[in-house]
Amino acid sequence: MRVHPEGARLSRLADKTLGRDVFGEREETRRYVNLMVANAKAISARQVSAGGEPERLELESLAALGRESVAVATPEDIAAQLRRLYRRLIGDMRAGVLDPGAPGHEAARGHLVEITLQRLGESSPKVLENR
Repeated sequence: MRVHPEGARLSRLADKTLGRDVFGEREETRRYVNLMVANAKAISARQVSAGGEPERLELESLAALGRESVAVATPEDIAAQLRRLYRRLIGDMRAGVLDPGAPGHEAARGHLVEITLQRLGESSPKVLENR
């Protein structure tokens, strides 16, 4: 699941931010806001370019952890199923079901590493350049 706001909504919020004069007249403040807006627009562009594929792949991976089948129809269905499966994963983690050495630990760890890398690729791709 992407961090909210995502995609086009993030871009709209960035545009609205540029149109406001609530940041004062200080040059360093304007520069900081402009850099943050540029970063938000870049994240938005990467998310729009990737479309819904990252979330679909995330859902498939998460469902495989719980040995469940999922029906992918709409982005809203994907989001609802991701929420449900993450609640289950979190419950298993809290209960110690996925502790190191337990069956499923490495698969869950691998899933979490992969989604972290995918999110970094959208928000901070330079971090991954030397990986």
